[in-house]
Amino acid sequence: MEDEFLIETIRNNCDIDEDGHWIWRGRQRYYGAPCMAFRRETRPVRQVLMTLMGQHFQPGIPLVAECGNALCVAPKCIRSKTNADLMTEARKKKSQEKGMFTRLIKPVGIWDQLIKGTV
Repeated sequence: MEDEFLIETIRNNCDIDEDGHWIWRGRQRYYGAPCMAFRRETRPVRQVLMTLMGQHFQPGIPLVAECGNALCVAPKCIRSKTNADLMTEARKKKSQEKGMFTRLIKPVGIWDQLIKGTV
């Protein structure tokens, strides 16, 4: 009974969008992860939610939102990922952004301008 009440309290602290994502409006850690007071400790909301729902997760392995929104705490989006997985994804994302950025901007040197006669 208490677990259902706490799950409902978590849900009430969220804005639920049209896709069913629970966007956390409560406290956050300094790096932006949703957190709340639970059993006299400040705990990540995703861990609290999984504990209340009876889902098992491995301690020390972060629970992240698979949808990509750092504030989403919807049960359907929560996945556990190792730090190595998270770093691999971050490197891929950074390299994709870097590749896109370098393709968008072509450096124009003074020689290109002299040849085209724009200087």
